[in-house]
Parts: sequence; C-alpha cells; structure tokens
Amino acid sequence: MADERTEKQKVQEITDKLEEGLKELFESEKYKTYLSTMSKFHNYSFNNTLLIAMQKPEATLVAGYKAWQKNFERHINKGEKAIRILAPAPYKIKEERDKLDPVTGEMTAAFLIVCATGGENVNWGYLGFEVLFPFYMAIAIGEWCRTRSDQMFDVISAQGKSLFLWIVRRFLLLFVAVTVFAVMGMFATFIITKTFMTEDLLLTFLPTAFFLSSVCVFLSLLSSVPHIPTMAVGVIWLFSIMSMSLLRFQPVQYFYLFVRFAGIDNSVWIVNKMILLLIGIALWLGVFIICKKRLWNKL
Repeated sequence: MADERTEKQKVQEITDKLEEGLKELFESEKYKTYLSTMSKFHNYSFNNTLLIAMQKPEATLVAGYKAWQKNFERHINKGEKAIRILAPAPYKIKEERDKLDPVTGEMTAAFLIVCATGGENVNWGYLGFEVLFPFYMAIAIGEWCRTRSDQMFDVISAQGKSLFLWIVRRFLLLFVAVTVFAVMGMFATFIITKTFMTEDLLLTFLPTAFFLSSVCVFLSLLSSVPHIPTMAVGVIWLFSIMSMSLLRFQPVQYFYLFVRFAGIDNSVWIVNKMILLLIGIALWLGVFIICKKRLWNKL
C-alpha cells in the first residue's frame, strides 16, 4: 500500500524518535553506543548521528539509494530497511526561477512600451525602478521564496545549520534574476528617454528593492500563513505612495521609500538609500538570530 503520510508527518515521526533517543541516551549507558557511532559519522549533525545509532549502531557508511549506485558502485539488497535521517531532498530553486523569468520579462516589456508611448509628463525612470520594480521584487520573493509556509520548512529547520543558508540561497537567486531584467529595462529606458543614466537608476533601485524584499523574508519567518508577508509589504508600499505629502517634514525624507520619484535630488536621497540598506541588513541579522535560536517556536 502506498505511503500516504505527508512530509510533515514523516518529519514529526523522526522528531518523536529523536526525543525518545535523547531520553534513553541520558538515562542509560547507551551514550557509549552513541560515542562509537559519532566517531564514524563526525560530519553528521548530532540529531542524525543519534538517529543512526538508534536504528543501526553498527553502520559504517550511510548514503541514499542512488548515491550507493553512483558514488560507490554498490546495489541495495532486496528487502533491506532504510536508515531514516533528517536529510532533506534538494529543493529545486531553479524551477521557481524558470516560472519567474517569463513573468518578469513580460513586465519589463510592458513597462518599456508604456515608457515609450506615455509622453514626458511622468518621471518614468524613477517610477519604474524605484516604485514598480522594487515592489515586484518583493512580491516575487514573498510568493516564490516562502519560508515557514513552505512545505520543506520543517525538514530544513530540523537541520539547524542549513536553514539560514537555505533562505539566503533562495533569496539571492530570485533577487539576482529580477535585477538582471531590471538592468535590461534601465538600459532600454536610457535609450528611449535619453534622460536617465543607468548607474543612477541602479543606485535608486537596489536599496529600495533590498529593503522591501528583506521585510518579506523577515515576516515570512514570523508567520506560517501564506501571503501575509506579501500583503504586509503591499501595505507599506501603498502607504508610501499615499503619504508623499508628508515630505514637507524634513525627517520624513530620510525614510521615505520613493524619494527620487518624489523629486528630491539633493544629497538627502543618498542618505535615504543608505538608511534603507542598513535597515535591510538589520532585518537579515534578525533572520539569522531567529534561525539560530529557532525563535519561531516561541512566537
């Protein structure tokens, strides 16, 4: 009969087995067996070493079914029972990017068509690369780069050390993919309008996109409900557009998201972008601490 258990249920079973093993380890002399196993699997985490010791303490090498064939030229005997450890299957981030690229390409093309035909009454460069593309970046990362709402989160989080790197890899791949299209759009905008330098647009785009995307990643660790981070960033984005009138107060200019689009060309915009970068870095520090301390269990 096919195994109908979900990935989360399987992980829970292994976690329960770990708890039983820990109790036995410290309430009996089984620690000797664990130390013996640890000496053979020193590259494995504490959890996985304990799982191996519990299931097959005499094991000397653990590998997946295909790895035995490919790396060791060995075949699994029929009827052999697997040693279950918390080693997640690789997450195919490339599939996410393959879904994202066509959508991003269509958005870039649509923006350039509007830019070429929309006249000169709108500040197209800053509208596109300080307002629209950063928001699209945040949506892409919020929806394609989920964390706690992802079905693999429980498996990855069980690994402890790999969780933060898993989040960073997914973030970087999608961030770079959207940035490539944004840069292409910047070059095209320069050719169409002859009024914007690509370097200027890039310095305007990256801090804003990094800030909004970092907010999405941070919130995705605080909530296991899908779409909540994207909705929160949408509220921030919409509030920024509607509160442009507050720029008459000098302090607001240092934190306003769309300072270039609002027409502020003095040195304030440089400080503004540096502040957004620093806030984004602080959010990533928060992500690291949450992953290290596993704080989502206490939220």
